[in-house]
Amino acid sequence: PVVVGAGASVAPGNGGNNTGILTTGALTLASTSNFRVDINGTTVGSGYDRLNVATGGVTITGSNLVVTVGTTLSVGQTFTILNKASGGAITGTFAGIPQGGTVVGSNGTVFQVSYTGGTGGNDVVLTVIAAPVPEPSTWIGGALAIAGLAFTQCRRLRKLPIRRYMFR
Repeated sequence: PVVVGAGASVAPGNGGNNTGILTTGALTLASTSNFRVDINGTTVGSGYDRLNVATGGVTITGSNLVVTVGTTLSVGQTFTILNKASGGAITGTFAGIPQGGTVVGSNGTVFQVSYTGGTGGNDVVLTVIAAPVPEPSTWIGGALAIAGLAFTQCRRLRKLPIRRYMFR
């Protein structure tokens, strides 16, 4: 069994945005503890973190869910971040995230949280419901790049010699 105490963290990967799979017995996430999940792709273990609870129950008592996203995700993609083996349900919820509530990833991706997902209906599943919106500076940079390209093309076209043909 694993008990993650108040203020402590559990991360299936080895931190630093590295992903992995961690298998435990019964799991208790205490209030103010952190469940840290990294998402860098769509393949469990090498692309995103998963915590497998092989035996015993899962109790979440107001733990924080911290999602670090290191890739671009699409609306509708799902990630089973806590896999509860057969039998038993997940008791409790993450701090401020009820069934169907949302959590925002580090890059602004919005995920819907289900505590009754997966094949047995007893897994924590994140579903992408909104992709991040680029910061205004990104849009301004893009607009300036297009304007610069248009300006240089106009100047280039003006320098071309004009050939006039007379038709008789």
